[in-house]
Amino acid sequence: TVSRIANRIYGIGFDKMISSFEEPIETSRQMGPAFSIWIRSKYTCYTSQEAFFNSKDEISVLAGNDASLVEFVKKYLNVSLPKGTGGDEKGLDAVVKLNTLPTPTFVIGEAKFLSDEGGHQNAQLKDALHLLTSKDFKNNGEFTVMRIAILDGVCWLSGARKMQKDIRDLNDNQIAISALLLDDFFTELLK
Repeated sequence: TVSRIANRIYGIGFDKMISSFEEPIETSRQMGPAFSIWIRSKYTCYTSQEAFFNSKDEISVLAGNDASLVEFVKKYLNVSLPKGTGGDEKGLDAVVKLNTLPTPTFVIGEAKFLSDEGGHQNAQLKDALHLLTSKDFKNNGEFTVMRIAILDGVCWLSGARKMQKDIRDLNDNQIAISALLLDDFFTELLK
């Protein structure tokens, strides 16, 4: 993982890497919509739930807000999501369809950009990991549904001890991954 991340950073080039470091820090709230925009531009994107469900693309994503993504997962995949704060189903930032054989695989996830350790940022990490660790998740349907936490920022740095411990405590079926590695992850699932 470290080698792949390093290779991508080297691919950017020294000058662009330095200018990226010097940019002002953006908070996770400002970065939230950036993930949705990015993933929708990277893969074939559908706004219609039915068209997405029936898509033949190798990799496709469903556009929508938390409520519409949750609605799709419940209606089409027959999945019960964990409860979030307030007792409602946990929101989702990504619903991805991989046309694996013999049946499609759906990847559902929550994305967080963590700009610092402590307080609210630790709560954001815990919230994302809850999708992976909750016993309330039930796949009652006929499709493979994988849950992932898409995490970027300080949580991958060794100095973020609490965050690192929370990530290391995950088991092999509880996947926390950087957005930088999503394409590799999806490609591996398609093999």
